[in-house]
Amino acid sequence: MLFNQVFFEDSISRAYYSMFYGARTLLLKENITVKTHRGLISEFGQKLVENGPLERKYGRNLRIAEELREESDYSVSREISTRRSQAGLEDAREFLEKVSNILEESE
Repeated sequence: MLFNQVFFEDSISRAYYSMFYGARTLLLKENITVKTHRGLISEFGQKLVENGPLERKYGRNLRIAEELREESDYSVSREISTRRSQAGLEDAREFLEKVSNILEESE
């Protein structure tokens, strides 16, 4: 919806937060709590990518999404392109599908 209305920066932010909460859910299932975005990305990479069920691309995509979110939320001179925004949305969609599959398998 935000993407279709040309709010690329907002769509990047929402895509990242969907990934953030998906990653947080998986970490909570492992009884791991984090207090910061960087802490979440670090724990996600260590516990669920390096020593867990996820491929490296999910850790990389989460880190990139967080960097883009910071740029889009806080930089006054940075504009997110249509192509980069679309790629971010696709990464988030794939990430959430993977999270959903892991949660379904663990039930």
